[in-house]
Amino acid sequence: MGLVKLVDDSELSQIKTPALMIYSSKDQTISPAAVESTFPRFGSMKKELVEFSETEDPSYHILAGDLMSPSSTESLAKLITDFLKRQFN
Repeated sequence: MGLVKLVDDSELSQIKTPALMIYSSKDQTISPAAVESTFPRFGSMKKELVEFSETEDPSYHILAGDLMSPSSTESLAKLITDFLKRQFN
């Protein structure tokens, strides 16, 4: 829970770089409600919160990757690259 405290105590409003936060509303490891309530604290004008639940991980925490959810890796990578293109093109 050290990471949670670190985020809670951080001045996220000082972060001005583009921010993409991808999460699952079904996540059983972290609190989706906490993700949703923390996101607005980021100071970036270019930020997106994306709900993504196309994972094979039964806890909905690991959203992509060869070990836990290979079928979602490509679509999650596309979400990320599309975000980057929108920000930097």
